[in-house]
This record gives sequence, C-alpha cells and structure tokens, in this order.
Amino acid sequence: MLRYAAMLMGLVGVGCGGTAGTGDEIGTGIAAATGGAVVLAGNQDQPGAIALDDSYVYFAVYGDDAAHGAIRRVAKTGGAVTTLADGEFVPGSLAVDATRVYWTANDPSQSLSGAIRAVKKTGGTPVSLASGLSSARALTSDATTLYFATDKSIVGLSKAGGVPWPIAAATCVQASASDSTTIYWTENCVLFPPQGIFAVSKLGGLPVVVSTDAPGTLGADGAFVYWVADGVVEAQPRFGGLPLPLYSSGDWGTLGALDATSLYLQVGETIARVPKSGGSATTIWKGDFAPNAIAADGTHVYFDGGYPTGAVYSLRR
Repeated sequence: MLRYAAMLMGLVGVGCGGTAGTGDEIGTGIAAATGGAVVLAGNQDQPGAIALDDSYVYFAVYGDDAAHGAIRRVAKTGGAVTTLADGEFVPGSLAVDATRVYWTANDPSQSLSGAIRAVKKTGGTPVSLASGLSSARALTSDATTLYFATDKSIVGLSKAGGVPWPIAAATCVQASASDSTTIYWTENCVLFPPQGIFAVSKLGGLPVVVSTDAPGTLGADGAFVYWVADGVVEAQPRFGGLPLPLYSSGDWGTLGALDATSLYLQVGETIARVPKSGGSATTIWKGDFAPNAIAADGTHVYFDGGYPTGAVYSLRR
C-alpha cells in the first residue's frame, strides 16, 4: 500500500548526520532486475522525491509511518547510503544547493502541519527554516530563495530562514517550476475552479494564466515551460504565444525531468526521452513498475522504484 505517497501528491523530527545505512547500499555494477538500469540504493522504504548535485543523488523515503521519513544520499557511482535526516514527517519536494538539502514536511496530526526543513549535505542536525504553515508543497528554488505553496498562496522564504512572504494567491497547487525571473505552478481543485497553469514574477504580482491544462508536473528552462496533458508534450514560450506540441504519446504520461536538450517522460511503466526541439520519442527504460520520481544530468537518468521495489536506480541516457 502506498501509505504516504498520496499525501505528497496532494500537498519535526530528529536528524542524524553522516550515518551510513545498514543494509541499504548496493554498489555499482549490480544490474537492476528490469530495464538495464543499475541499483544505486536498495532496501529503501518507499523512496520518493529525487534531487542531484555533481556527485550525489539525494532522495526522500516515506517510511512506514508519517513520522518515519528520511533524507538520504548515495554517490552517483554507487556505494554506501548516508542518512542525512531521520524521523521526518512525510518529506518531499527536494532542492539542493552548494551546501544544503531542503525539503517540505507535513505532519498530518497537526492543523498547521507544514514546514520547510534543511540539513547540511555533509550531515548534521536538521533545522526548520519555517514551520507552523497551513501546508508546504511544490518546492522550487534559486540561489537565495525557496519558493513553495501553502494552502492559499505561493510564498517565498530566504534560505537563511525567517517568515515566508506572499507572492501570489494560489489554491490546490500540485506542482511548480521556476526560471531566473518567474515561478510557474499548476492548480487542480477537484470540486471547483481554478484549474490550470499559472505564472507570476518572483517579485510578486497578478498571476498570468499560461494554460487551462492542469498537469501533475512542470518543467522550465528559461526559454519554455513544459508539461504533458492528454498524452501531448507541450512547450509554452516563456514570453507568450501558443503552446507548441512537441510529441504525442497517445497515452497518459507525465514530465519527469529535463536536461539541456531533452525531456524525460514517465509513460506507464516506461521512461521515454523526447527532444526539446520536438520529434519522435525514444524509450530508454521499460520495467514492471511506474517510477515515483525522475532526475537527469548530462549523462544519466536517475529514478526510484517507490513501493514495492524500494530502490533508487541509475540509467545511462
């Protein structure tokens, strides 16, 4: 059963620094059971969100209870898994910079459940940069600021911590992305509008409707905003104009990640690569489960098996 993944899709404990997980690690050279990928970290209890830096894959695990989540990392080349924070409440939406890992946390037993948490990449005691929020989800970031959604707003928060400031009204936020000047997000309220993709300056202001589509994921690269709706991969020019259809999968799918030249889609139990310039898709992995999260760098794609596989994988793109 997906015990806590559903909470993250809708949307403070004690940490331990620099501890290697016992029985968590499977090194490079051990092929995964499916699709030619390599297992970087096995025996993980419901891995979810993924983030990358030059050397490591950072991932959240949900655990078997709301307060049993963790933030972990493993080298891109494999090896020991290090637990950076433990006892976390439903961690998700990771962001990484030169020194720290950031994530959203939500305690379902509290009415003001949301928090933004951080820990040094080398380990140490995790801290709450903001807490007592109506909720915290859909985290994105730049060099100085974290941007995320509460129940009613898109807000900004200094990476040093403090009081979040409102940027735009927003409800039922499912996903977000950002570029150098703009924050994009999706809203999809089940019982009533609004629904769509919205954009606003990082300085705040009146949101602009980008599309009436309401995808579960978004990507942005400074030139375009990308998403998948009804099996069609769309690219919306950042400065306006009509969305450009890049590819039609003919099936349900979501945007998992992007790099300098390509988009990576989850379509059922496959991962497909689509050029940002459009054209045909290439299936780069096919397995027996649907990945929970995907990330990409210049050479590899990384994804997790979630429940029931409990592993984080690396795949040469």
